[in-house]
Amino acid sequence: MGWMFLIIAIEFFVILIYKIFAKKQLKKYANLKISVFIVMIIYIVINLYVIGHGKYLEYKLNSFDLNGDGLFSGSEITPEQEKAMEMVIRDTGRSFAPITTGIFSILNFLLLILLTKSIDIFINRFMSFFRERTPPKAL
Repeated sequence: MGWMFLIIAIEFFVILIYKIFAKKQLKKYANLKISVFIVMIIYIVINLYVIGHGKYLEYKLNSFDLNGDGLFSGSEITPEQEKAMEMVIRDTGRSFAPITTGIFSILNFLLLILLTKSIDIFINRFMSFFRERTPPKAL
């Protein structure tokens, strides 16, 4: 649950910085495009991490295969090897990662749409506050 809040906080600051420093007025579907882009990046990064972690666990397990035949027999079976084997075969979470991150991405997308709208409202009110307070220029 902590990772989700961290991701949302990073998204918030990325959107806020982008909207504050955007040179020109954003187009009609800019919020939608920003949200889709961020969600796709997060989806890809999480799935790449899951794939990389799975490969690391397989590499760690294969380090116990002394003769390189792909099977574990005799002296190759140790408590450390059994622990590594358990980590590799307990892959339900890694197997369903594309599905679960897809569900997370849909929820994250909806949250980002709300977040970009609220940032727009905040920036517009904030900027109008300063526009009203600026003194007129001297001639």
